[in-house]
Amino acid sequence: MVKQLSPTQRWDRAVLKVRAATATYSEATLELEQARAALLKELTGCSTAVTHREKEVLKLVKDGKSNKEIANLLHIEERTVKFHVANLLKKFNASRRHQL
Repeated sequence: MVKQLSPTQRWDRAVLKVRAATATYSEATLELEQARAALLKELTGCSTAVTHREKEVLKLVKDGKSNKEIANLLHIEERTVKFHVANLLKKFNASRRHQL
């Protein structure tokens, strides 16, 4: 039944349960985390939070920069850029960087 609710409704329901103390701490934490992930996915298309550095890399990827160019601009190793791009692809359920 919970899956039929919108992400906002799921969040509100979870908060109400916590306030009313009708769920154990672990149940409430799980429900809040699931609701948070659903809201995040609805708003951003991504179910996991994107780090500050990933946001920087994402912007540069969207600008058409190569991994080497991104590494030089951010003063990091190219393999670190590849790591961030791989994480972004997973988070956005994309298989190619142009899909980001």
